[in-house]
Amino acid sequence: MSIDYRYLQKHEHWILQNSRLLSRRFGKYNVAINKKSLQSIKIMSFRLPSNWKQIYTELLIVLPKGSQIFYSPPERFYLNWGLRAINGRVPGHYFENHSFNDLAEKYLARFSFHINEGWNPNMKCEKGVNLLHVLDGLYKGMEAGANEVLS
Repeated sequence: MSIDYRYLQKHEHWILQNSRLLSRRFGKYNVAINKKSLQSIKIMSFRLPSNWKQIYTELLIVLPKGSQIFYSPPERFYLNWGLRAINGRVPGHYFENHSFNDLAEKYLARFSFHINEGWNPNMKCEKGVNLLHVLDGLYKGMEAGANEVLS
């Protein structure tokens, strides 16, 4: 299925620009966007911080609906099931169970990460806050989550 760029709305253009930025960083064949809904992006091999036992995970980012992406940053991040900190414990903010994880039945774990300030995306996504910035923050949050159970 190909995308007809002539009929895209602004938020859809922004999402596609971001998927190209992600492809440049993570590799063209390592990033997949849901072309039907433009609602989610998957990175097949996302490097975990060194204080996690595993080295890589799949990362699914579910984006806010429609133009909400300009007002609400992404907050739904899903990782492989069974990830642990280097001491074998479950990292902080990492949820496999149903209580904080709406995709638990698909054997995905949710990592709770929220951007509280500074969300100001620009239509020229390289000039504003973009998904690369989000993933840099997510990585730091994942590092902090593992550190919570290491001490």
